[in-house]
Amino acid sequence: MTVESNEMHRSRPRNASTQGTPPPPQMADGVVHCPSCYRRERWEDGTQIVESAGGSRKPTVPPELAAWRTVFAAHRGQTPPVVCACAGCEQPMIGEGTPISWTIHTPQGDLHIDGGFTGPDGPMSEADAAFWAEETLRIVQPLQLGKRLFEAILLTAILTPVLSLWVFAFICFFNWVITFGKGP
Repeated sequence: MTVESNEMHRSRPRNASTQGTPPPPQMADGVVHCPSCYRRERWEDGTQIVESAGGSRKPTVPPELAAWRTVFAAHRGQTPPVVCACAGCEQPMIGEGTPISWTIHTPQGDLHIDGGFTGPDGPMSEADAAFWAEETLRIVQPLQLGKRLFEAILLTAILTPVLSLWVFAFICFFNWVITFGKGP
C-alpha cells in the first residue's frame, strides 16, 4: 500500500508515481532516501509514505557511474546500505534495511556487487573493481559547440556595454584631469 503525504509536498513529477509499489521484502520500517534525486520515503508496517517525491533531478555524471559511486560508498561503509531502487530516477536508495545486490551495466560487461565484486571475468578485488568501474563508466562528454557558442555570445553581449561604460568613464576622467587639473 502506498500513501502520498500531502503535507510534505504539493505536487509530484509524472515519472515519480509510486501508486501500487509493493514494499521490498528486505525493507525494514524506517527512512530511505535517494542521493541522486533526493526522493525520501518512510516505510511503516508495509506502507510506503513518500515524504519528498524527487525524480526531477538527474545525476551530473552518467547514471551508471552515479549508481556505481553510491553502491561503492555503501559497500565501504561510508553511507547506509543500498536497500532498493528509486521509483523517481532508478538510482540506488540508501537507508535502514538489508543490503541488496546491484548490477552495474558497462560497455565491457556487467559488474555485480553483492558483498563482493564480480566482473565479466569473475571475482574482483575492491581496488580492481573501483579502478575498472571508474575507467569503464567515465564517458568523455562530446564538445557541445552550440552550447559553448551561445554562452560566449551571451557573455559578450552582457559584458560589452559594461566594459564600454568603464572605458568611457576613464576617458572622461582623464580628459577632465588634463583640462582642469593644471591649477591656476
